[in-house]
Amino acid sequence: MTIALETRNLEKSFGGLRVTRDLSLKVMQGARHALIGPNGAGKTTVINQLTGVLTPNSGRILLEGSDITGLSVHKRVLRGLSRTFQINQLYPDLTPLETIGLAVSERMGRGGDWWRRMGTRDDVNAEIAEIIRLSNCAIERDPSDALALSLQGHARSAFHFDYDTALDCFDRALAASPNNPWAWMFSSATYGFIGQATSGIERAERAIRLSPLDQQAFTSYSRLGQNHYLNGTYEEAIRWSRKALSLNPRYGNAIRIAAASLVAVGRHEDATLLATHHRSVLPHFTVSDYAPRCPFKAEQASLYVQRLEAAGLPV
Repeated sequence: MTIALETRNLEKSFGGLRVTRDLSLKVMQGARHALIGPNGAGKTTVINQLTGVLTPNSGRILLEGSDITGLSVHKRVLRGLSRTFQINQLYPDLTPLETIGLAVSERMGRGGDWWRRMGTRDDVNAEIAEIIRLSNCAIERDPSDALALSLQGHARSAFHFDYDTALDCFDRALAASPNNPWAWMFSSATYGFIGQATSGIERAERAIRLSPLDQQAFTSYSRLGQNHYLNGTYEEAIRWSRKALSLNPRYGNAIRIAAASLVAVGRHEDATLLATHHRSVLPHFTVSDYAPRCPFKAEQASLYVQRLEAAGLPV
């Protein structure tokens, strides 16, 4: 059988604590394995090394025979090594309906043209409606679930502009789980939307402090950059958006915030380069389609759209 994934003499230490010790394993193509052990045994550390979040002190990681030890997270994903979290996250540039539609269309083998099919296929839309109904039932069963409340708050804020309900969701989430990084991250975006960018910055920074090694940390850095943009501190917006892009170069929100910030400080050539990158990542994106969905306050939204156009994003 073909070896799909292999580690050779993997070692990882944190100071004097040797967490991964001479780990050599082979996962055959098509096989399924479970990594079990008590809290603190080092399971997450192993997964973080396999997926590129952490770099081993020594040893090698091979994917289908190729050494990927030095590859970044997104490059490993492009080679087929990905990680699925129990945490489910909405795509920031899609409505909840579109997010579910993408998953349903992909399962049906129609992922490549899901943009054209959304709203036109009864089979896809019927399943979406059922998924939404079941999701609402789950939230009703546990109204104090911090993650569910955070996601609900973000959906209310970013997609429906219902900021009062969103803020209530975030307050309830943080009352139930004060150190939940997702509640701090999602709420940081909403505070920026309602014109309180300083509070948004503080909340994004707290989310990063609470979970600095999270594989989804690029979202918190992007929200930090977004709030700096809304605050008018454009150099900081560029800095943190680029930090997000260093972790996930395909993250559209960070690309747009960086491009608009570069236009704001007069660096049009750099903004144009990012716009070109954005087109390669999101070829169907247009500013005219995005403008009605931009959750910023009216004047800021108008200026933001103008800067995206000035950067060279398709109108």
